[in-house]
Amino acid sequence: MRYIEKEFRFLFLAMLVNFVLFGVSLTIIGATLPKIIGDFNWSYTATGTVLSAGSIGYFASSIISGILLQRLGPKLVIVIGLAFQFAGLLFFASRPIVLLNLLLNFLIGFGQGGTEVVVNFSVVRIERNGQSRLMNLMHTAFSIGAVVGPYAVIALINTGLGWQAIYRLMALLSLLIAVVFSLLPFSRLREEGKEQKAIKARVTDLLLHPLIILSSDTVHICWFGIRCLKLDLRILRESLSDVRLLRSFYGFRLLDRVIVRKTFDIHGLSRVSPS
Repeated sequence: MRYIEKEFRFLFLAMLVNFVLFGVSLTIIGATLPKIIGDFNWSYTATGTVLSAGSIGYFASSIISGILLQRLGPKLVIVIGLAFQFAGLLFFASRPIVLLNLLLNFLIGFGQGGTEVVVNFSVVRIERNGQSRLMNLMHTAFSIGAVVGPYAVIALINTGLGWQAIYRLMALLSLLIAVVFSLLPFSRLREEGKEQKAIKARVTDLLLHPLIILSSDTVHICWFGIRCLKLDLRILRESLSDVRLLRSFYGFRLLDRVIVRKTFDIHGLSRVSPS
């Protein structure tokens, strides 16, 4: 915490908790997939369509939230995003209606995209110039949540609460963290000193270079495609036990981590201080 100004410590801690929950919420659908297919009697086509809706919502929100951030401010955007997550998680998998669950998963993904945009925006401004410790810590918290998610599902099933209970629990936690964010100060995050403005001007020139734009777009297209492939492989994993298939599945998981890391490396150019 010594790397964080005192006034931002509670805000950063809340974002850290939120990113753990973000990681959990992204993995619980995969962990409950056998139950969803079995209890709802869905086809693989219907299941894949529902799961893909979350990725589409996330992708759309990542663009829209970036635009709204400058107009509405980070506090309102993250609270609205968490409200979408709350609504989606509260009712997801409550009924075996494919279209309803598709819309609910879209809401979940849309809310997740908004919260991640705000967290990245905020951490960059909390971080000291030229450093990335806090951003690395934030995304480590996400990884912790991604590991915890499946085990949380198993624990709830073993208690007899049922596999849907994890979605209701995550809805409650999303609501609580939204209330916390509504009470925390975000106003100082929008202030920029002379040094920050000078850095921003130089980085803006760099980011407008055609090669950087092309590279960034290519990475995002690949990342979106891999997320869709992962959904298909996750469904196939439930029906087949072929070793080669499992290798492909985990290979895509590794490649996904590499793609995401490279995305942050590209956008991390805004962290570079002028020489």
